[in-house]
Amino acid sequence: VNFLSYVQLTSLALPSLTHSKGCLVVVSSLLGRVPTSFSSPYSAAKSALDGFFGSLRRELDVQDVNVAITMCVLGLREGASASEGVR
Repeated sequence: VNFLSYVQLTSLALPSLTHSKGCLVVVSSLLGRVPTSFSSPYSAAKSALDGFFGSLRRELDVQDVNVAITMCVLGLREGASASEGVR
């Protein structure tokens, strides 16, 4: 659901974004790039986002479509709450 929802929303928005020369901002997670124990499905979905939007960016560039794609990879927050979350 996590990955497929991004693909479906992008497919629906792409014609409008192409017309308006818009941009996509994709928010992902560090777990898509750094594997950890007991997070396989989530890590796989976030890794798939990176691959899909990286490939889409290249395809749009080759087709000379002026839609910007920015990938934001969020990491751990500093502080006690992040430490507690990791435990």
